[in-house]
Parts: sequence; structure tokens; C-alpha cells
Amino acid sequence: MSTFPMMTVKQVAAELSVTTQTIYGFINSNQLKAARLGDGGVLRIRRVDFEAFVESLYERKPAVAAPQSGASEAPKALRSRRKPDFFALGRKASSELGHTAPRGNA
Repeated sequence: MSTFPMMTVKQVAAELSVTTQTIYGFINSNQLKAARLGDGGVLRIRRVDFEAFVESLYERKPAVAAPQSGASEAPKALRSRRKPDFFALGRKASSELGHTAPRGNA
């Protein structure tokens, strides 16, 4: 089965289980590449850019120094493979753009 090489913001949000606003935040903060197509300026994300973005979420720098020679096992902090917190990343992207979180119904 072939997959279409372009994705909508809604499709990306569905794959990551986040809102479209979170995806717009990633796009506006240049963490996720997107292009405007046509006269209406519809945003599209290339699948390869989406996959690269997801991979980049898993990349992180070691929290501790590399083990000395003779050490039998890497520290626990280097062994864990936690899933990225997409909501925190979206909040970070939104805060960089000056957006504030909505406050209740007032």
C-alpha cells in the first residue's frame, strides 16, 4: 500500500494525538517544515519531514557523562527510551510565539 507523500495539519495532529494548534505551533517555531500550496495557502507537510520531526523528538543529549572504561553498564538515564511529551513541546512552541493558555470559561 502506497502512502501519499503530503499530509495535512489535521492528519499530522491525528498521528501524534495532539491538536491542530499544537502542530501549528511546531510549524511556526520552525520545528516542523510545512509549505503553503495553491491560492488558498493550504498547509501541507511532506511525510519525510514529518518522520524526521518525530525522530528528532527522540534524539536527546546524554544527561550524564559517558561511563568510564571498565564500567559494565550504561547509567539508567541513558538506557531509558521515554516517549516525547508532545503536549509540553506544543506549550513550549506556543509560549515562544507569545501565545497564552486559555483560562476557563469566564
